[in-house]
Amino acid sequence: MEINSYTLSQMVFWNQFQYFSIPFISSLMLLFTILFTRKNFILRKLHLFFIFLIPSITFILRLTNSLHGLYYTRIDIIESSGLRLLLLDKGTGYYLQQAHSLAAIVIAVFLLISRIRLNRHSENKQYIVLIAASLLPVLGILFIIFDFSGSGIDYVTIILPGSLLLMTYAILKYDFLEIKTKAREASFENSPDGLILLDTHYRIMDFNKSATSIFPVLESVKGTCELEEV
Repeated sequence: MEINSYTLSQMVFWNQFQYFSIPFISSLMLLFTILFTRKNFILRKLHLFFIFLIPSITFILRLTNSLHGLYYTRIDIIESSGLRLLLLDKGTGYYLQQAHSLAAIVIAVFLLISRIRLNRHSENKQYIVLIAASLLPVLGILFIIFDFSGSGIDYVTIILPGSLLLMTYAILKYDFLEIKTKAREASFENSPDGLILLDTHYRIMDFNKSATSIFPVLESVKGTCELEEV
């Protein structure tokens, strides 16, 4: 829509529209990674405040840029390869947002790498895919900062769809959020049949509520216990 707009005001509108969510994506990626790799971590309001502070400031600066020019010092239209593109001269707010995005992604990648070291080799494919998805926006940010083409194109908006597709692939392909596991646990707990899970040595590993209604003695079982004893 931005490329197919005819006036500068229309192009600026669609540029603002796409950036309603983009400043928050790196923070959401970091939050997602923290919650998955540090399951015992207690996330407090102060943590959320610092994670989303810069993106919130960016959101406001972009909407009010015409008043202060802190995010973009100049906005104009240029012709490139037959396309009308926005020429955006970056300001202090822009580089502050990019620094925050880089920091959030670097921390997320560090957490994923540290998790890989603790896992069995067979479980690491999902983390490698997510690391690749996290690093793609970094390339876009570097292209923007150095602007090798001199066109002022926002490469992050071009690269982000590929990054998000990789993240979706990691979640669905490798059960990254343990959706299948949680579904199995829910069906186990809510089954009307009494289910008792045994290991190969006939020790009771788990049981559901229906099993305790049939065998009340199970309520006194703590940890693993020999089936014959019960």
